[in-house]
Amino acid sequence: MAIEEKRTVTPIYLRNHDIHAVVCEYHPDTGEYKEVERNTVADKLRRGSYCNVDGKLYGVFASDAGPIFFRNNKMYQLKQRDFKIEVQGIGTNSEFRKFVFSSNNGVEISIDYPVGPPILDPWADEETVDFFVYLSKAYERDGFYENFTLSSPRSE
Repeated sequence: MAIEEKRTVTPIYLRNHDIHAVVCEYHPDTGEYKEVERNTVADKLRRGSYCNVDGKLYGVFASDAGPIFFRNNKMYQLKQRDFKIEVQGIGTNSEFRKFVFSSNNGVEISIDYPVGPPILDPWADEETVDFFVYLSKAYERDGFYENFTLSSPRSE
């Protein structure tokens, strides 16, 4: 189920998953964004990251309600655990992979995207260089929700 983030004029700043020097100034209510140099807004970064595929912005960011996954201005609260996130084509020689994001209502997002260049860094892996692989694996890990929650509900 898609959610509505609070309407705000304050943008969220997210790091680019692929390019360290680039940050996105993202407006959740409209889906509008612009990419800026990281050093100009480094102190404003929100926990999360994004990638840009064919002019569409995909990302995840921390919120008071837990992790929010988005495509442009459509957002999904991942804390609900109602979703299946998978990447097809990992470990193949294909030039493309398929990212599939499904809910109980069926497929919400399905895109084919190009595989990046070969990994040359001995410390890097698929998660490091592919946002969708990162998201699919991080979503299943313990601690994902806590890491992407800005504040915990107070016990009364």
